[in-house]
Amino acid sequence: MLGVYLVAYAVLSLLGGYQNNISSLDDLGIITRGMPDREEWQPVSIRVTQFPGQASRSRANAPGYLFLPLVLLDRTFCHPTRPMT
Repeated sequence: MLGVYLVAYAVLSLLGGYQNNISSLDDLGIITRGMPDREEWQPVSIRVTQFPGQASRSRANAPGYLFLPLVLLDRTFCHPTRPMT
């Protein structure tokens, strides 16, 4: 089961891309005003993000919560979050 979990995430990550945190919140149905302050790696169909400028808890969709540990590891070692200038 662990192997299937890891392979599934690897495929989703390979098809992913960077997205700003406001767009990610919009994809989750959370409408917010403000300017995005970072670009985060989002594997395809997975959204994990936070509000701009705040140390708030992470928000995610169902696949995001399922793969949360792997998303955080991926962002730490392979696809770091980039600040927007």
